[in-house]
Amino acid sequence: MGNSIDVTVYRQQWVKGICLNPRKDVVTNFLDELEEYSKLPRPEVEKLFYNGTEAFAKEWEEKRQDDALARTKFYDESFSHIFFVMHNSAMRTENSSPLLYLYALDLAKRLGVRHYLDYGAGTGSGAIFFAREGIATTVADISSRMLDFAKWRFERRGLSAESLDLKQNALPKNKFDMITCFHVLQHVEDPIATMKELRGSLTENGILIVNGALRKDSRRPMQPNHGGERTIRKFRSIGLQILWGETHDMLQLSNTTPQAYQKVERSPIVNTAYLIYDTAIVSPLLKRWVYGIGRPFRRFNEKIS
Repeated sequence: MGNSIDVTVYRQQWVKGICLNPRKDVVTNFLDELEEYSKLPRPEVEKLFYNGTEAFAKEWEEKRQDDALARTKFYDESFSHIFFVMHNSAMRTENSSPLLYLYALDLAKRLGVRHYLDYGAGTGSGAIFFAREGIATTVADISSRMLDFAKWRFERRGLSAESLDLKQNALPKNKFDMITCFHVLQHVEDPIATMKELRGSLTENGILIVNGALRKDSRRPMQPNHGGERTIRKFRSIGLQILWGETHDMLQLSNTTPQAYQKVERSPIVNTAYLIYDTAIVSPLLKRWVYGIGRPFRRFNEKIS
């Protein structure tokens, strides 16, 4: 990997693949879908679509409760969330997650992925591309409303996907060859616990692709502050290996801190060493020195794993 990516080609593929009516642009297509599904008058649909970020934040402020289940309940019941997510998928192809799905799909096809999960799939826009390629696709979300809308969108395109309501069902173990988790970790209560759960749902050597800055966002008050990069640096220590080339590639498509990982088996001692190396050592020179002296131990661990 580590290649230069033609962003224009990906953007063209997104537009061509997501539109039900090829004679209309993406925004008009999405507004048509929202109007048909919601049964709302077009002016109301457009208002919710174009003011989705503000409407979503306002809805949170009005309904916010200080308990552990407040976020889950809010995402499950929110109506404006659908319009917020559809707006992002239509408008933010310059620097956000939509095009990451196409990169992930290209990687999935190269690796022969058979079972794919979109965790926090939202309105299903990205998963649609995987299902169209004949990959067994599962969409998982905490919002029943989102899952219903995603199912409706799949059916409108003559596609099918398994739905997994995360309020009622745990992720299956060792099932998916690839999982994408875009714009989700910044919303959950415990990103590390979520990453461990996702790792457990991967098959041997499965691929996990995530994004999210994990910082407080003033425009999205429903997102907690998870410590940003300090938390992201802990991901490798749960039994994941960073795919540096793929991660570098995705930086050309998105400014949302994308990372690609592969599931690996390591001893607890080695995972602890990675945790210390990634979080406690800040000097580049010291990192290189520690990495060098740790090479024999890593090779030994690989032999006994």
